Amino acid sequence: MHVVRLNDSRWIVWGALLAGVAVIMGAFGAHFMEDHLASLDNGDRRMEVWKTAAQYHIVHAIGLILVGLTPTTRTKLMATSAILLTAGILVFSGLLYAYSFTDLRILGAFVPIGGVSMIAGWVVYAIAACGRPTRNDHLPSNQRDENSA
Repeated sequence: MHVVRLNDSRWIVWGALLAGVAVIMGAFGAHFMEDHLASLDNGDRRMEVWKTAAQYHIVHAIGLILVGLTPTTRTKLMATSAILLTAGILVFSGLLYAYSFTDLRILGAFVPIGGVSMIAGWVVYAIAACGRPTRNDHLPSNQRDENSA
């Protein structure tokens, strides 16, 4: 019998914390960065990059919460998905925030690593979710109602 993990609260917590940080970064961008960047030649472009970073940040933080809420028998794959999504947020959004703030264009060369990590996180999540349990999988086999799958 496979052990079913109904949820993994550590990914729910990390996702919620990262979602909170995404809101802070979005607000920081809207209230500070927009004014700061408005006076610069490439300020509009850098503000768009900031918005992209915040958008991907919040979406993938919510994805991390989803990973934590998804019941599965494939706990290692689900954890791998969560790690990849987290790394994607840190690298993709983190480097885009840093670029917007500093205008160090070399940072853009490493942003795709974060994007690939995000994509890989979703692919691994899809594979792990294929191992989702039925309603009765948490019960010993002799107590399952075979008619309600």
